[in-house]
Amino acid sequence: RGRRRRRPAVPSLSQDRHARLRAAAIVKSFAWTQWTIAQSLWAAANGSARVEGFYTEIEESNNAMWLGAMKDFAPHYLNGIAADVKGLRSDLLVWSSPYGVANRTRYPATEYVPPAVYAEVWEQAFLWAPNFDLVAQQDSTGALANSLSDVREFLTNLSAASTRQRRPLWSNVELFEVWPRDCEWPDACHGRHPAPFERIKAQLENERPLAEKLIAWEWSSCLSPNNGSETWPEATKANYKAYAAYLAGGGGGARGVRNGIN
Repeated sequence: RGRRRRRPAVPSLSQDRHARLRAAAIVKSFAWTQWTIAQSLWAAANGSARVEGFYTEIEESNNAMWLGAMKDFAPHYLNGIAADVKGLRSDLLVWSSPYGVANRTRYPATEYVPPAVYAEVWEQAFLWAPNFDLVAQQDSTGALANSLSDVREFLTNLSAASTRQRRPLWSNVELFEVWPRDCEWPDACHGRHPAPFERIKAQLENERPLAEKLIAWEWSSCLSPNNGSETWPEATKANYKAYAAYLAGGGGGARGVRNGIN
């Protein structure tokens, strides 16, 4: 169990008591799997102080299904995993990195709630999951084509909700673009390529005032000074050089972008 990464669908919850019980049982079962994996990773790291925390696998979103699902998901999955992990070491962070869909030319508004409602869902989730630490919101600029103003609206609302519940807010800066570059919706644009640094810089400038920390997953594939992407090594090196110059010139403040905690 746990060898293959899966994103199981969380059932929509009806008012039927038995349906609620079944949904809670499914969520608890997956939380147990995640906790088992966390224990294995902790043992492999020998409880190293370098381990800062654990990222939960399921990527929540502003899909309308979460309006109902969060009531069981937050206490049984987020809080359950967080409580167990903090038993390993009390200062370990437990967090998730959800995404937000705002591009209405691609995705129907009826299926996705607006940023203000989405932030309300997370504020309630924090109340249901007191041991859960924080959200690192994906800016979803890379594949979902959120605009800078879309991202700002998500982060502004999440920042207010997080502050009210005494939680920090991180932002997950996507460093890639779809490829080939001329691929346009509704074609399936599944290729990835390091985004131009000018776009990445705009993301940093847009998100830095609203988040306590900026993180990125695609470090080796999009921003590596070494081998980087086997397909685009020169692009990753060029991005790293531009990023280093940006930081040296005072860009990014003292925080900049760092790898995510896995």
